[in-house]
Amino acid sequence: MRSSLHDTPSPDGTLDAWLAYVIQIKLDVLVALLKEKNDPFAMEHVHKLRVNARRLEAIFRVFEGRFPRKKVRQLREELRAMIGFLGDVRENDVVLEMLERGAGTLRAHDKFILGILLAQVSRRQKKGLRRLRAYLKIMRPQELKRRARELTSTLSGKAANVRSRSKSRILFRDAMREVIPRLFGEFMRFEERVRDHPKRLEEFHDMRVAGKPLRYMMEIVLPVAGTRAKKCLREIEAFLTEMGAIHDLDVAIETIADYLEEVTSYDPAMKQGVGVLFRLLEEQRRRREVLFRKLCATLQRWDRENFRSALIQSIA
Repeated sequence: MRSSLHDTPSPDGTLDAWLAYVIQIKLDVLVALLKEKNDPFAMEHVHKLRVNARRLEAIFRVFEGRFPRKKVRQLREELRAMIGFLGDVRENDVVLEMLERGAGTLRAHDKFILGILLAQVSRRQKKGLRRLRAYLKIMRPQELKRRARELTSTLSGKAANVRSRSKSRILFRDAMREVIPRLFGEFMRFEERVRDHPKRLEEFHDMRVAGKPLRYMMEIVLPVAGTRAKKCLREIEAFLTEMGAIHDLDVAIETIADYLEEVTSYDPAMKQGVGVLFRLLEEQRRRREVLFRKLCATLQRWDRENFRSALIQSIA
């Protein structure tokens, strides 16, 4: 009997077999989310779409060399475009939620001032939603699925010119033992700059972006790894979640600071009238400082406990 596309490969299976399996699973989830009709632009749904698109794009990026170059890059570009549209909506969602939460117990005047900023962010959010709707309207999920399946079909040997027979026999375990340490190195090369320069947001963003493929590759290696790998993944997930919370604060801080600069540049006397926003800005900065210190403590602990070694041993 012929095996299903969703049959889990053997733990000692080839990299190609595992890639075809994992891509199919991730693809089915993403397409199902894209076809969702019940409140498809709700905050949680947008977040799920974005995360699953990133998971799929990360697989094609990390293992790009195993696919026809032009086709895999075209597919990655489409996934990155989707991630970008979703990201714009997601960031505005986060800022709106934070501002609305802060408006609860304010005096009437302060609530009015905060309401003006809320209206500005809301307009930006609606613009992002219009762009996302327009993109999803022309983006055909089934076509995305067809093109991704076409790429995975090259893994089965149907496109013999893509790579040699010996390369197709690389085992999944062996490949991941090379991939995981490399991704961890790419992630941690930002450590010193981020830790020593907390205000360098670009380096912080780059480190956060570099950590996501590591997390996603650890997720797919779990079926052939032990409990130690699961523990390492939980560490990485927690660290990236903290980085995400800091990023959300950075977006909120930038939004408030830009608005304050705009309204006070015309009349410095306005500073008294928008005091609520200055207080909110300082509150977000204090929260960021607390989270950043916690993040640095984790990095120090990882160095002390040689987390890199534990990570490599967990997939050995």
